[in-house]
Amino acid sequence: MNSVGVGSLVEQHLLFLEVPTFLLGEVVDHPDDFTADPVLALSAGAYRRRDLPVPDLLRAYEGLAHLGIDQGAASYLCGSVPAPELLELITWVYRKRHVLRSPAAVFWSLLKQHNPTIYQRFRTGSTA
Repeated sequence: MNSVGVGSLVEQHLLFLEVPTFLLGEVVDHPDDFTADPVLALSAGAYRRRDLPVPDLLRAYEGLAHLGIDQGAASYLCGSVPAPELLELITWVYRKRHVLRSPAAVFWSLLKQHNPTIYQRFRTGSTA
């Protein structure tokens, strides 16, 4: 990260869960350690400011946050479940959020039904 300065935009093309993904990030100071090297921050806003389509991965991460899912869980889920599957569940819950007492609890219940293996791995902390 030292070859580009803080505030620089960086494009990354990579395979994420076997799906070719284009990521656009901004180089920022490390949020927890200002003596550490800068890190690449990904945000849907970077895409929107450039009128680019937001990757499903970031849409899923944002959607989980809107449902009240914490950052750690959202990161795990986005790295474990293909984004289209996550977006399907997130979208269903989000559309009904105004009549749900706990959108996050409904999301977890749907995930348990839809993908019990991932749900169990998350709940037990297993990576196997």
